[in-house]
Amino acid sequence: MNVFTLISEKNKKIRFGLPSKGRMYNKTIDLFKKCGLNIEKENRSYLASIEEIPEIEIVFQRQEDIIQGVKTGILSFGICGFDIINEFADIQREIIVIHDALGYGKCSLEVAIPKDWSANSITEMVNGKAYRVASKFPKLSSEFFDKFNIIVEFVKGAGTLEVSPALGLSDFIIDLVSTGQTLEDNNLKRIKNGKILSSEATFFSNPEALEDQKIMEIAKLLLELFEATFRAENYLSINVNMRGQPDQIMPRLFTKKGLKGLDGPTISSVYNQNKQDMFAIHIIVSKLNLINVISNLRELGGSGIIVSKVDLIFENEPERYIQLLQSVNRRAIL
Repeated sequence: MNVFTLISEKNKKIRFGLPSKGRMYNKTIDLFKKCGLNIEKENRSYLASIEEIPEIEIVFQRQEDIIQGVKTGILSFGICGFDIINEFADIQREIIVIHDALGYGKCSLEVAIPKDWSANSITEMVNGKAYRVASKFPKLSSEFFDKFNIIVEFVKGAGTLEVSPALGLSDFIIDLVSTGQTLEDNNLKRIKNGKILSSEATFFSNPEALEDQKIMEIAKLLLELFEATFRAENYLSINVNMRGQPDQIMPRLFTKKGLKGLDGPTISSVYNQNKQDMFAIHIIVSKLNLINVISNLRELGGSGIIVSKVDLIFENEPERYIQLLQSVNRRAIL
């Protein structure tokens, strides 16, 4: 049986909502591939399967529909931006966040005002005036402005928001910002304390679904794969041959920075025709330290250095899984 395959295939499929288009779609597919999970999808179909986890049925939808599906229990899992989850769902009551930092879709929800305004911070906008605001995030925006006692009236934010102030449709906007270049091009500026929320792709679940043991097992499996993939991105695998005896090699390795590996180097015998004492050393090293590691290995007499990509690094049970269990337990008590 495949290492990823879980206990039963008899029950109904566990539905997992994924973004159906754009960068979020492409990046999500890439993440699953990095984790060793192959999503099998027909060209025009909105349904797909994962070969390694046959219990799951993938459903491709708009992000708003994914959130609604998870809230109602039609979907057990979903991946969406943290921003849109907060806008359309009550976290903890309607959904449970399993992992809020999947490494893509990074942006921030921010206030952007015309460049010619004298205000440079949110507090400078507190003047009793009612502002017209264009935004696709009225819930988050209202909660934010209430903290500062700023009066706002929302205008419909369909289409391109950045042009709204120039057309006189709104006084300023609240929108998702990545580099800020689009704001710059449309004569808008960010302001101090104007960030409402930082966001990136987020893995979340229906709270009641996690009460099912099999669904919780799949949540843990996916969380383990995501964490192991992210951990591995920072490391490389090095194999090198070195003459001498282990009791001579080990102290020499420990004198050099970056040669200790995760928990210590692995040393094994190399059998060669010359009958020389030679050992193969395997270590996991930081990508940032690679050049120094190569230099240090050569200085110690290393030869035949092979550098390989690391796909997954599993360590202790993920802290996020412990937090997930705590969230589920808290709900059970309430």
